[in-house]
Amino acid sequence: MAFEALMEAMIATANVPDNYLVLQSELDWMKLYKAASDKNAIICIEFYDESFSACRGASQHFLQLARKYSNLPFIQIRLTPICKWALVRKSVGGVDYVPCIVVMSFTNDGAERAKFEGEREIEQALRRGLIQNVINEFKERRETANLEELIAGEVLKKLVADNIEKEEEVQGLRKRMDDIESSRAKEEQKKERMRLAVEERERTAIEERRVNRPIILNELKHQDDIESLGVGRLKDVFKRLHVNIVGFTEKHELLAKLYDEFPELRKRQRNVYEAYSGNVQSSLPPTSVDQIPVPDEDNIYALSDQDIEKLPVTKLKKYISKYGLESEGPFSERSELIQAIKKKRATACRSRPSSVLQAQNSFQVKEEVNELNGKIMDLTDKLTQTKILSICRLSHFVIVQTHQLPASDKICQHTVRCKKEGLPDSNKLYTMKGVFNYFDCMLDSHSVRIINEFEILSTLEPHPNIVYHCALIYDKPTPSYVCSPKVSLDNIALFSVSESLPYSICTYLGRNHKNAAIETKRYVDWMKQVISAFSYLFDKNVFLRSIKHDNIMYDPEMNLIKLMGFDSAITSQTVPFYTELTSIGDLNSYLAPEILNAIPGPSNFLDYTSHYSWTAGALSYDLACNPSPFTSDRVDPSQYNNHEIPTLNCIYPYGSLNKSTSSPIPPMYASLVIRMLSYRPNDRPDLQAILSTIDTVITSC
Repeated sequence: MAFEALMEAMIATANVPDNYLVLQSELDWMKLYKAASDKNAIICIEFYDESFSACRGASQHFLQLARKYSNLPFIQIRLTPICKWALVRKSVGGVDYVPCIVVMSFTNDGAERAKFEGEREIEQALRRGLIQNVINEFKERRETANLEELIAGEVLKKLVADNIEKEEEVQGLRKRMDDIESSRAKEEQKKERMRLAVEERERTAIEERRVNRPIILNELKHQDDIESLGVGRLKDVFKRLHVNIVGFTEKHELLAKLYDEFPELRKRQRNVYEAYSGNVQSSLPPTSVDQIPVPDEDNIYALSDQDIEKLPVTKLKKYISKYGLESEGPFSERSELIQAIKKKRATACRSRPSSVLQAQNSFQVKEEVNELNGKIMDLTDKLTQTKILSICRLSHFVIVQTHQLPASDKICQHTVRCKKEGLPDSNKLYTMKGVFNYFDCMLDSHSVRIINEFEILSTLEPHPNIVYHCALIYDKPTPSYVCSPKVSLDNIALFSVSESLPYSICTYLGRNHKNAAIETKRYVDWMKQVISAFSYLFDKNVFLRSIKHDNIMYDPEMNLIKLMGFDSAITSQTVPFYTELTSIGDLNSYLAPEILNAIPGPSNFLDYTSHYSWTAGALSYDLACNPSPFTSDRVDPSQYNNHEIPTLNCIYPYGSLNKSTSSPIPPMYASLVIRMLSYRPNDRPDLQAILSTIDTVITSC
């Protein structure tokens, strides 16, 4: 039976409150005791003896308490000579005197009792409010316990929800990595199919070329005048030979290409001209610039317009007679002679440009072709390198050097060499960054930064001034890679592989330019390379937030500056700035004023639109080994005017301000730096304008 139903069943009179009960039997007490214990309730019990007059007064007070605390049960137990209620008295810890009032509070740990026995003790307790205090104290404990249970339940729900959310986030990240791996595998399969198709086409072309070459040569040898062939016929010859003629549109270009392919035809054609025009110099292009012929004054086909204008009158009249131009006369002035000869030359040579011009065009085309072939080979090497490295395991790498990093059990950095066969350069060094226990801490900041760097660099095309990222490797670490005994060798580690350069720019200057500054032109070229990289990243909507000396690398053999440090880069010009916990960048001395002075707020943003221009200005001081104006007390980065910025006049040796060994900085570039460091973003020049000015400075150096 429910506790409330039991209370209604035991109401003895109609003149008492509903919560005032008279117990009828010890069986009812057992039911009441069990129900109160199950519900962790509070009950008040009065032991009443009709034969003792003091009990009647105490009973009135007990009724008043019942009316005051209407939500608690008040139980009256009437003692008689026949019914001693031994079980009930034992349950409350014994009753020595009547009247007796007992307050019982049931908890999970048992029952707590407060007992008041005897007429005098009850009167004093009622006068001092002790019984009410006990009831209130029990109620407060009950409410506190219920509140704690409620809070504990809410906390448990929150923990469960957070755990589910984190698990979903982890699953999402794993799915994302699987998608990246799947996309990479599909891309590799596509590249492999394309490579096989190209190889098949090349094999077919080589075979057809081998078969068609003697046939075509025989056909051309039976041609009376090869230069009488049309452009369409010449293109058909090259098509049958599988020779690339992209960019060759003029007839003389196609003929030059044909003579390069069949040198024996060149000699035959020269013989044709000698037989036809009496040893007239051929207009065919020579095989190289060193073989460009000297103009022959006896042959107008070998002369330019300027050469004809310099000829004396006697020579001009000789040409008029030689080529039968007397009918176009009479000629009374030298200018008329020149005009007639030019007209004759233009008519005769319309389809045959001068040999000198042909040789120059041929040389220029070959230079462009060589440059394009070099770029194609470089890109092919990078694709091959990426393909091989992406399928490597840690066992394919040999550690050359281990780099000291800030104390951490989770990360490492090594310079390594790959020993897997098939790489274009087997001695090439790579930088390998690792994060241990990856799947146990995949939301760790180190893991997130490496993944962010890989995702951003994988979307960028190769650029000469940006470090090339090669591959991302998942593998169990070997002992040689582990920097801490706390790292488990059974957990998967994440390794990022990128090209390695010998120096950071700061290290290079410190080793090679302590006694003398670098040359002005070299310094300006360095800045041009840095800003070219900035401009490329700006066009791709990528913004670096970790620009510092350690992230500007230098290759002295190629004189190449390369940027790295994409682990904290972003792909948006604006970033919400709600709280101070949002990262704005690593070094304040390279942060533009609008970033450094930004105030967090619910609708505020960090704007990196003009950040690169300002950072390039700050780097100009560092690469010139000048003290930065914003790391000293000279200029307050929170508020300043352009005239407060010290002018960049000299390039100093590293670690010294000795002017005797310095190099001058062009005033045009010094003025440009001041404008790049303008406090207001709208006053700064854009990156393309900066590059244009730098080109002018380099020309004047």
